[in-house]
Amino acid sequence: TPRPDGTCPEGARKAQGSEMLHLWFTQDVRSAFAVHAPVPELCRDGLLTKKACHAGAHRREM
Repeated sequence: TPRPDGTCPEGARKAQGSEMLHLWFTQDVRSAFAVHAPVPELCRDGLLTKKACHAGAHRREM
């Protein structure tokens, strides 16, 4: 547990988090396994609203 000032106690080790797999329910395998939400495919498949598709055209996260 970090100290109140945000530093770690002496002897503490930095631990790295685990990787996370995202599975998106799209109509093709290529976009199903992606780091970021596959906005074009989700829009194509009708899984996002038109407003979200228009706003998310240039975004790569959800």
